[in-house]
Amino acid sequence: METQRFIESLLNGGMGAVMVLRFVLPFVMLVGIAAEFARGRGVLGGDGIRAGFTVLSVALLAITVIYCLGCLYAARNYDRNFGFGIIVFPLNLAPTLILAVILLVLHYWRTGPA
Repeated sequence: METQRFIESLLNGGMGAVMVLRFVLPFVMLVGIAAEFARGRGVLGGDGIRAGFTVLSVALLAITVIYCLGCLYAARNYDRNFGFGIIVFPLNLAPTLILAVILLVLHYWRTGPA
């Protein structure tokens, strides 16, 4: 029973965080894309800044996948209403996720083979 409450509170808190951050994160990703185009020029084009935005992009994609898997688990085992989180969570983050994929493509395409 305690595991069920923990998972439910984690999923509810995650959805609340997305509702707050869904308007801020696309602008953060746009700054990351601007950093990719400013490669080697000024502070924004530094290697550390660009790497930080790349890590943030990968983290957002991973968090979305983990959250959806958590919703799938909760919908199968506890309450079917958590199945709607599989649809709602990525839709709220859709602009951010699209910009994150663009940022990753720019970062690795412009870097070239290692």
